[in-house]
Amino acid sequence: MEPAVFSVLPVRQVIFPMQIATFAIGKRSSVLLIEQLLSQLGQGLGSLSDPVRSSSATLLAVALTRPDHEPPVHLVGTAVRLLEVREIRVPQSPATVLVVVVQGVERLAFDSEGVQDAPFLRLRARRMGPSPSCDHEVLINSALALQATA
Repeated sequence: MEPAVFSVLPVRQVIFPMQIATFAIGKRSSVLLIEQLLSQLGQGLGSLSDPVRSSSATLLAVALTRPDHEPPVHLVGTAVRLLEVREIRVPQSPATVLVVVVQGVERLAFDSEGVQDAPFLRLRARRMGPSPSCDHEVLINSALALQATA
């Protein structure tokens, strides 16, 4: 599969496919990323409509932040679909803080060289399929055995 370029939102927690997560976004570059995405979608704050949610235009990537590294995120992340954006006011602060709700779609492996780093990070990424060495039957049986001992 050819790599695609994703806008990358650095986050402080790992997100997996199918997981729904909420983030407070305050870093200026991250706020710009979300604002630009909403503008491209013709959407304002709030829940995105179902037709917009199902569009590939709502996809971005999230990756665990690694300050003082290049690139400033881990090289494995997750493609996510933007579901909702809200703005919150922080008392005595002029900064914009957005609360975003996303849903994980699939794991990504990023190229280490950035495509763009300003005004926000964009990286080339490839889909990560399941590991060929992963035996799902063994995994399920192990999980069931662990559950039985709990």
